[in-house]
Amino acid sequence: MSRIKIYWLPRIKGKTIGEITREDIEELFTDEKILKLANKTVNGIISSITIPLKWAFYKGYTENNCFDGIQKLASKSKKRIIIKREGT
Repeated sequence: MSRIKIYWLPRIKGKTIGEITREDIEELFTDEKILKLANKTVNGIISSITIPLKWAFYKGYTENNCFDGIQKLASKSKKRIIIKREGT
């Protein structure tokens, strides 16, 4: 819920479900604050809006299918290393 409050409510405030567009979602990819986050975090932010929109579409609450085709970022984890203590 915090991702919705922080990242989505300011962007979609005053819009109904049917008024949210693909452009509203894709604008997230141009926000400098968002681009500083890890890809996995950005994908979570995207999912926090697209999953409820998909549910609303399939339940008939909207005719707006603005979630299909949204590309998520590649989420490659950083390589982990094993740290050894000196003298062991």
